[in-house]
Amino acid sequence: MIVEVPRSETWDRVFEAENGVPCRVNRAVYSTVLEWSRPGDSVLEVGPGEGACAVAIAQTGRDVHVADISEEAIHKTLSLARSKAVHVDAVLADGQVLPYTQDFFSMVYSQGLVEHFPEPEQLVSEMARVTKPGGYVLIDVPQLYSLQHVYKLPQIETGSWPFGWERSYSPEQLIELMQHFGLRPVDAYAWGILPPIPQGMKPHIAKANGEKGLAKQIMSTTLQMVRENNTTPIKAPLAQYTLNNIGILGRKS
Repeated sequence: MIVEVPRSETWDRVFEAENGVPCRVNRAVYSTVLEWSRPGDSVLEVGPGEGACAVAIAQTGRDVHVADISEEAIHKTLSLARSKAVHVDAVLADGQVLPYTQDFFSMVYSQGLVEHFPEPEQLVSEMARVTKPGGYVLIDVPQLYSLQHVYKLPQIETGSWPFGWERSYSPEQLIELMQHFGLRPVDAYAWGILPPIPQGMKPHIAKANGEKGLAKQIMSTTLQMVRENNTTPIKAPLAQYTLNNIGILGRKS
């Protein structure tokens, strides 16, 4: 099994493959950021992907910034922001060396990022460094005891998982990682009961979305219901040991 730090080329390929597939907001991340921040607050997403969450948050009046190692991700995020007539500051940067001064943001968050780093300490350290004292860091990662973890583990072992190497976290492991950098847990959630859509299915979904009439309406409605309900945050403690993903919010001392 090959274990390596994420490279820009890997994520450029992933985001290029997403063309034609609807980009949805992760409701768990979105609602947590809005609950723990206010309009006008400076918010950073490290690794925004296609930018759906960052742009949606910018629409609520937050001062949103994004940093990503992938040029394709930056391009998609800025294109989406322009289409929604909102401003998002974007920089091409490695999350392990963020180009911001210390104590800069009211909130920093990531989703689908930390799990790809065999040694995530430098990444989390940087997220904490650029957060103001009293500010918040939200980290959303795959959950160790979920069925999704069982589903993807053989693919990760053989190198066939489309998103490269990644690990899953128990709630305790993620909390311990965050506490090491002065982030005290203040909130937690879990989400996701469905496995991710395999890459091989995405061209067929894109094609169906391009159909006309009833077929397009059915496919579009079904995808929207599945994806939106799949990211609804669940606060029950048991969910953090059963659902696909967990998010821990830490307050910086």
